[in-house]
Amino acid sequence: MRALTKPGPLLIAAFLAAAAAGCGRDGDPVPIEEKRVLAQPRPEQTVAADTMKRMGAQPDAGRGAGAAAPQLAWDVPEGWAELAPTQLRAANFSVPAMPGLECYVTVLPGGGGGLAANLNRWRKQMGLGPLADAELAALPRVKLLGADAHFLAMDGTYTGGNVEGGLPGYTMAAVALDRPGAAVFVKMIGPTAAVRAEIDRFKSFCASLREKNAEPPPGDGELKWKAPEGWTQGPAKSMRLVTFVPAGTTGVECYVTVLAGTGGGLESNVNRWRSQLKLEPLSAAEIAALPTVPVLGHSAPLVEIYGAESGLLGLVCELGPQTVFVKMTGPTPSLRDERERFVAFCRSLSD
Repeated sequence: MRALTKPGPLLIAAFLAAAAAGCGRDGDPVPIEEKRVLAQPRPEQTVAADTMKRMGAQPDAGRGAGAAAPQLAWDVPEGWAELAPTQLRAANFSVPAMPGLECYVTVLPGGGGGLAANLNRWRKQMGLGPLADAELAALPRVKLLGADAHFLAMDGTYTGGNVEGGLPGYTMAAVALDRPGAAVFVKMIGPTAAVRAEIDRFKSFCASLREKNAEPPPGDGELKWKAPEGWTQGPAKSMRLVTFVPAGTTGVECYVTVLAGTGGGLESNVNRWRSQLKLEPLSAAEIAALPTVPVLGHSAPLVEIYGAESGLLGLVCELGPQTVFVKMTGPTPSLRDERERFVAFCRSLSD
């Protein structure tokens, strides 16, 4: 037990002097008239108030909070709904067709504690143990702001966000990028089936993130084309510059998308398309051997994927600041019939 120390004579004298200052000569109380005004009123306190609210901090709720944080722009994936930004989140999204699913972007000036600490904190929120440094270094990468960012997908019981008891059967997909001045995090959380259904759009969203002052991708009339005879332009859709429907076909559409940077990379996109049709991935050597088509002054790889019932024709044209994707999907017989017109359409692209 720690012993109490008796106050010394000097301390007692100081206390008596302070007490006397508040009393009149006859010992009567003297009202204190001095007033102090706080420069900024303290925020209202609640039991659930987080640290930022208790301290009265007011981060910028706009895209890219903080003076050192980049100001971001993005393309909203088809089927997603953009919500208002909130405290510590530069952007929020929901997927109306997927209840319980949310996606958001966080920008933390100064690095936010480091990638390893954040990645392992997210694993803890999913009931998983930390990864060793070698395991973290071996994580797959996806494109974010034109750079290779760590990608982590975790299944488990989600206990983040002060969820009482946790949410079993959940998945968190997270992308983390540590860049000079700020760390950028993109996370999607929800029921496992919903996250898996949206994972491709999540990666495309990450690839579309760019700084507002960066060179915008071609569009709004900058990219031109000539539609083959019999093709009719379809309604506008999110993330597409244009959509065409060949006449006399059912379930066939061709569309053009432009993403910042490499849009995830040639190899990852080709093998993602193949996985959608239940086909094995191609090796790097097989992808390098794909035929090419001259597009916008570049030799663009032509991808042909024919499944038992449906297939895909794709072209990837990397232009440096952005990548142009042309895709046609539909029943395999129709795709074979439209192949030459698809190639002619790709060749017609100009800026």
